[in-house]
Amino acid sequence: MDRKKFSGRAALLEDAPISMQDAYRSLAERHEFQPGDLVEWKPGLKNCKVPDYGEPVMVVELIPGNIDLVRDSGSNHYREPNDIACLVWAFGEYTILHFDQRRLRPYQEPAQGTDESSEG
Repeated sequence: MDRKKFSGRAALLEDAPISMQDAYRSLAERHEFQPGDLVEWKPGLKNCKVPDYGEPVMVVELIPGNIDLVRDSGSNHYREPNDIACLVWAFGEYTILHFDQRRLRPYQEPAQGTDESSEG
């Protein structure tokens, strides 16, 4: 195996917000979501442009067994279990996007006093 080929990728892992082992454990951790729940990305598992980390989205529908087979097999979304539909503010309006619910957790409100615009 040519280690030089992978040396750049290994350097990128050093910048990851969590370790690969923690990402795996987080992906394996399941939550029971219901329509109306607010959810957000788990750290290190965001794989779409929207929503941003820390931005809540609302569960609209759970879709068991919904697998993305439309995309090319070279896509990171190929065979992604898009098993949750969420209402998202994106592109200037509300839209419904589908996600892999293993990548989501219940929304956690930011702690008080962390908002820079609040008076201190």
